[in-house]
Amino acid sequence: MMMMSDEPIKFEERMFDHIKVDKKKPTRLFDDCFQQGMGTEQMAPLLYSLVRFVRPQNILEIGLGYTTPWLAKGLEDNEEIHIDGNADMEYFGKPYKPKLICIDDMSQKESSASQAAMNYKDNQYVEVIESRFQNKAQEIKDKFGMIDFAWFDCGGHKEYGEFLNEYLPICSGYVLLHYTYYRGKPNPNYTEVETYCSHEEWERVDLIEPHKYRQGSFTMLKRRM
Repeated sequence: MMMMSDEPIKFEERMFDHIKVDKKKPTRLFDDCFQQGMGTEQMAPLLYSLVRFVRPQNILEIGLGYTTPWLAKGLEDNEEIHIDGNADMEYFGKPYKPKLICIDDMSQKESSASQAAMNYKDNQYVEVIESRFQNKAQEIKDKFGMIDFAWFDCGGHKEYGEFLNEYLPICSGYVLLHYTYYRGKPNPNYTEVETYCSHEEWERVDLIEPHKYRQGSFTMLKRRM
């Protein structure tokens, strides 16, 4: 995970008399995959909701961790059909065999990538590839087809550029990139997005968690039809 050069901001309770400070560890789903400070405590459930919403066939995750079980759970739950009078039965008549392809070289020992990989090594929805992501896009496409939902959370701006340059051609739908803003302003990761993603080809939206100075943002791309 990329770290900016600024020192962490010290949290002084006396500065925040107007808010309640809760230091107790919250109860979370998939807690064994959670890692403090990675900025995914809100992002992971959001990814689950997006997967439920757009129902992708092939999800690519580069950088395993707390987001992995939420993505997998989204695909699992998508196989349940809720008949509420608004279901498009023509759509549901088509085959749906989703797959989550996870790539991580497990080099970040302080992350929860190895725990996530162990948890999902035999899961029918998940294929874990222990490797660097570089130079694998064509292999991924040949084996699984086009990627219609991608989540990238790996390295610094160099890796962001490498990912965008190599993988955007095999992405047909949505691409989400974590940590593109720092203290509310675009960081070097976002510069790579601007370099490789033309407005003519990709729609773009940035979401920022205003209460965080780092690891509190993402950029979502959608390929224009």
